[in-house]
Amino acid sequence: MNQELHRHNQPVTDRLHRRVYQAAFGLTLWLVIASWLFFDAGPYADSYLIPITAFFVVVMAVPLSIWWVWSTVGPGAGREKGGRLREWLSGDFDAQQYRLRASDAAIQVLLPIVAAAIGITAIGLVAHFTLHA
Repeated sequence: MNQELHRHNQPVTDRLHRRVYQAAFGLTLWLVIASWLFFDAGPYADSYLIPITAFFVVVMAVPLSIWWVWSTVGPGAGREKGGRLREWLSGDFDAQQYRLRASDAAIQVLLPIVAAAIGITAIGLVAHFTLHA
C-alpha cells in the first residue's frame, strides 16, 4: 500500500532558487579549474582542455542567458527576487510530471555536477601524488 504524505500550506514553485543556479555555476567553475590544475601536463594538454573549457562555458552560458532574458523581459519581470533559500527549501517543487520537495529537487539538480567536480579532483590528486612520489 502506497501512502503519500501531503504537506499542507507549503509554498509551491516551478522555478529553482537563484542560489541553486549559483551553486551549479560555482561547481562548474571548480570542475574546470581542477581540470586545468591537475591535467595541464604534456604537449597535447591544450588540445583537450580548451574544448572541455569551451563546452562548460557554453553549458553555463545558455541557462544563464535564458534566465537573464526571462527575468528582464519575460512574464516574471518586475517580480521580487525569490525569497530566502531556507524558505524555498522547505516548500515543494512542481516538476512537470510530479511534485517533490524543493530540497530534493535541488539535490537532484546539483548531484551530477558535485560528483563530477569531486571525481575530477580526486583523480587529479591521486595522479599528482602517484606521479610525484
